Amino acid sequence: GDKAKADVTRGECMEVEAEAKEQADQATSIKEEAQRELDEALPALNVAQNALKALKLSSLQEIKAMQTPPAGVRLTLEATCVILQVKPVRKTDQATHKKYDDYWEAAKGLLVDPKKLMDGLFEFDKDNIPEAI
Repeated sequence: GDKAKADVTRGECMEVEAEAKEQADQATSIKEEAQRELDEALPALNVAQNALKALKLSSLQEIKAMQTPPAGVRLTLEATCVILQVKPVRKTDQATHKKYDDYWEAAKGLLVDPKKLMDGLFEFDKDNIPEAI
């Protein structure tokens, strides 16, 4: 009777408790991983924020005037396009006839108004970057 019911209830409680502990352990593991990733990302974010603060409008105007910017400038502008969700211009390589993404062409559009670009970077919501990016 009652003892058998109590044993069943005790068994069910132990199962629920074991399942809850497993879920808690998973949550702790996810939290720890997220903290590790955040600890890795924050120094890079601080470097980027300091670099942005040091950026001068005249530097953007100088880049805008370049026909073929250095690789580092191109890479930075490509990253800027990606983060601001500016699509690249599809081009065809004259030698290989293969299509490729040209972020320099896309970045020129951003550089039309260097002040607007700087304002956009300063106002960028770094805390809500879409997962796809």
